[in-house]
This record gives sequence, C-alpha cells and structure tokens, in this order.
Amino acid sequence: MHGEDRERQYHNAMNLYQEGQYTKALLIFEELAHDRPNSKHVLYSQGLCHVALGELAEARRLCNALARHRSSTAGKLTARLEEKLAQKEKKVRAQRAKERRENDALAQQRTPEPASSFSMTFVVAVFVLLAVAAGGFYGITAIRRRAQQRAMPPLIPATRMVGDAQVEVDFFCLAKRGAPLSFAVALAPPTGDVSTASNVTGDRVGPPVAANWATLKEQAEKALQMAGNRGETVGKMERSEMVRTLIVPRQGNALPGRWASREITTFVPGIATALSTVRASCGKPSAVEDPSDVLGAAGVDGPTYWWGTLGLAADENDAITHMLFRAFPLG
Repeated sequence: MHGEDRERQYHNAMNLYQEGQYTKALLIFEELAHDRPNSKHVLYSQGLCHVALGELAEARRLCNALARHRSSTAGKLTARLEEKLAQKEKKVRAQRAKERRENDALAQQRTPEPASSFSMTFVVAVFVLLAVAAGGFYGITAIRRRAQQRAMPPLIPATRMVGDAQVEVDFFCLAKRGAPLSFAVALAPPTGDVSTASNVTGDRVGPPVAANWATLKEQAEKALQMAGNRGETVGKMERSEMVRTLIVPRQGNALPGRWASREITTFVPGIATALSTVRASCGKPSAVEDPSDVLGAAGVDGPTYWWGTLGLAADENDAITHMLFRAFPLG
C-alpha cells in the first residue's frame, strides 16, 4: 500500500471512529497494522477502538506494545490510551457493582421477613436509597467534571483536504489549563519566499477587535507552535514546512458543515466591530488576500486583510467575523 493510500485509509478510519462505528474503524486499522506493525499511531488507534468496544484486555496489550516505543510522541500517546483505559475500567467496575447490588436486592426480596419488622425495614431502605441517589448524583457530576478537566486531545483531528492544503479542527492541551483548547487550523504550502517572514503577532490591531485579546494572543501563539511541531505530513509535505493559520471566529459564530457542532476558541468582540473602523485607526493593511478554498472551508468567505501575521475577515456588511493568526515554516 502506498503512503498516500495509507494516509487516506487512516483518515477514513478515524472518521468512522468519530462517528461511533468502532468495529468498521478497527477493521481498517488492523489492515494498516499488517502493513506497518510498529506504527505508534496505528497501535494507539487500535487501542482506542478496543476500549470503545469494551475489549479491555486487547486494549491493554496494545497499550503495552505502544509503551515499548521510546519516542516522546509514543509516551504521550501511551498516556492518553492509559487514561482512556482507566476511565473505561472504572465504568466497568461501577456497572458490575451496580449489578451485584441489584442481585442482592432481588435476593433479599425473595426472603420473607417477620411482619413486625417490615415497616422499620421499609423506612430504613427508603432513607438508604435516597442517600445513595444523592451521593451518586454528586459523585457522577464530580467525576464528569474531573474527566472534562483532564480530557486529552484526540490523535487525529477532524480534517478536510483542499488540494495540497488541509483544514482541520485541532485540540491543544496548553500548560496551566485544565481542559484543552480547540482551533480551526489551515495548513498550506508556502508561496514565494518566506525566509524573512516574521512569526511575531503585533498588538496594534488585536486589542480594538477582541476584548479577550491578551489571553487569545497567548493561546494562539502556543497553538501555532504545537500545530507545526506534530510529526504527521500533509500530502507529501512535512507540517513544519507549511504555512499555518489559526481561524478564530467571532463569539457566537459556528464553523460550517460537519464541524458546526464542535466548540472552538472564539474572540469576544471589542470596541471595533467594523473593518472600516480598524482600517481608519490602524492604517492600511500590509497585505490583502483574495478569498480561498482553504479558508472558505472554515467559514472565511471574503478577502482577508493582514497587518503582519494578524488578519481580519469581514462579511458583506463590514462586520468583522474572524481573526486569523499566521505562522510561517519553522526554521
């Protein structure tokens, strides 16, 4: 199987996994494993499917095989799979404990009690059930909250290929945050000479547009670095060789198409919500890009106005709809 065919099959399998079709996804991953038995990403993805199907022994075997890889990427993937396994094992134990309690309750119902103790037993049982229900509700709520805080990003983000470029919804676990951030990322081959391009985002345009600019700028710069440092390729080009652009919609805007249900990082509108206002106060943009299929896949339908590596897009009513952060190839 050629490299492009393997990549296409891998993305198809991940889409099936995201849709809950775990058995179909696993069949594709097993076929890929025959071709590349030592691929850490294939081992991880097989493990995810076995966890989802409740086949924990096989998932544990794959996790141990993944742990034998010595790379830092393998270590991160092993930790993610370990967490998935631990969560699933905890659910299985809880389900078994529930079944035992139900069986014990049925057995007690079949054992007749003296008539004189029935009323007291009933009252005690009601209080116990109420206490268990209250404790279970708060316990489940706390477990879900902790699980969300510890959530790790999936291995492969939802992607869409546009020619030689790629648009994806990617997740980034940044330091000092309990939960991952998510951004729409566009990766495209560089055009022209980018050897002298700057990767520094200026502050002049951002504060008037985004009320959450300080936080957003810090998060976006880290996410751009992480998007470029991953090891996968896009087509035949390494990610570190591509121009990376984060697309950040205005608060309340949704991504188009199949990404519409995904929650991603947005900017909170600041004092300048019209593009003409920003141009009047911040001066002429350094570049204007025509609409592109790549950015259009993430909902940016009009031209993009750039001040350095920070861009703005607006709708037909001149209202700013997106902020864009760009990083050029690492070097």
